[in-house]
Amino acid sequence: MVENGRQALEALERETVDLVLMDVQMPEMDGLEATAAIREKEKKTGDHLPIIALTAHAMKGDREKCLAAGTDDYLTKPIRTADLFAAVERLRNTKTGAPEASATTNPPGTNAFDIDEALKHVEGDRDLLDEIVRIFADQCPRTMYEIQNAIRAADLSILERAAHSLKGSASNLCATGVTQAAAELEESARSGDSSRSREQFEALESEVERLLRELEAFSRKVAS
Repeated sequence: MVENGRQALEALERETVDLVLMDVQMPEMDGLEATAAIREKEKKTGDHLPIIALTAHAMKGDREKCLAAGTDDYLTKPIRTADLFAAVERLRNTKTGAPEASATTNPPGTNAFDIDEALKHVEGDRDLLDEIVRIFADQCPRTMYEIQNAIRAADLSILERAAHSLKGSASNLCATGVTQAAAELEESARSGDSSRSREQFEALESEVERLLRELEAFSRKVAS
């Protein structure tokens, strides 16, 4: 696991892997740029490293962009274990073919954190879900701080990326409130409209606080 596309390339220089799960939107160097760099190097070596693109976007043309950059398959977040295993199996059995994007949904729930739906995403593995919860709880405050600073600095590029990152992480937990609030902030930043960013951040902050409380209760229950 690395933080950005540049680090991914550095990691591949140090070690051999069987497959790459490439997040599309990353800082410094995004996943498509990293994929293109890998494919360019392979023109000289003749190798082919399987790459599956992961993206929180589910917009028309996203699949084509990923395949054009050189990825072998494409999955939308939140990632379902069955979809991921199926993609890996497809790459294991064939070297060519046009992969189809997996349809994913994030059903709304009455709580900030839909435990039952989140468990379905990890095939009922509570230990794995607990690890995902721990990582989110650790990273979320830093992402919120980054979003807040981007709003103060009117840096829409950083704001879009940070909101996108939080949206993807929250969707993996089936945290509908945070996912939707982050998506609205991301879309405003992408469209260049910062007029409602502070108001949208307050709504996001409220949803995040509610989610973190529920995640803490979940973690205590798992520990006991």
